[in-house]
Amino acid sequence: MTNINRGSEWSKWDLHIHTPETKLADNFKVDSNINLWDKYCALIENSDVEVFGITDYFTVNNYIKFIEHFKNKFPLSKKVFFPNIEFRLSDKNKDTEHIQFHIIFPIIMQQLKK
Repeated sequence: MTNINRGSEWSKWDLHIHTPETKLADNFKVDSNINLWDKYCALIENSDVEVFGITDYFTVNNYIKFIEHFKNKFPLSKKVFFPNIEFRLSDKNKDTEHIQFHIIFPIIMQQLKK
């Protein structure tokens, strides 16, 4: 067993980010001359965050769409992505906001394909 003496290593994670075309909360609006997915992928690649939870309501469809687009644009990227499904309950909290919960899944095979 090798003894490594460099101490703790820290990285930034953001496990709740929505993509363009997300259900219920699509706030991504840009000039029609700009490819929104290209811009989104570039922002992710240039971010100092290393691990992301790609989030959408009730589905992983945008996760799959994002992974395919991102891997084509940045095939050598070291970023890591997890699918995060957000569920909205009909119940509300004391501020009358919907109660929501998230399920973050292990990396699925589409991400590992080249």
